[in-house]
Amino acid sequence: MARRLLPCATAAALATLIAACSDPAPVPPSAAPSSASSAPGRAASEQTGAAPCRNPGAGPEPDARGIRNLVKGNLGAVRDCYDRALKRNPALAGKAVLRFTVGVCGQVADVEVASRAGNVADAATCVARLARGWRTPFRPAEPVAVEYPLAFSAM
Repeated sequence: MARRLLPCATAAALATLIAACSDPAPVPPSAAPSSASSAPGRAASEQTGAAPCRNPGAGPEPDARGIRNLVKGNLGAVRDCYDRALKRNPALAGKAVLRFTVGVCGQVADVEVASRAGNVADAATCVARLARGWRTPFRPAEPVAVEYPLAFSAM
């Protein structure tokens, strides 16, 4: 299954956490999240034993605005990650790139911290752990790889 990279188009300031989008470099096939466990023609939910999704691949495609809204919709939990990490390290600041895949049933999978700069490891790891439980309204025809840059900064 081919993966597409969804670019972010604009910047969005988010209180203590600033999510900044830029044109990310395409994810090389060797670096793209693996879906080796995915059998062709089967939704991820069928493979894990969860209830199958309705109309896989029959909904809206993800776009930069929709992905930004997904992160904003989970901002409270993302901010909690930042606040907990900030208590352990008051000088916490920097950037991280969250890489994940939006599956044909709207699930967020293959989440990882693709890169980071500064001392944001704890916050970025926490956000990646959170993102594994996110669901989107998107139902792309094929999985879409997303890179979402995050800038952590106390205001």
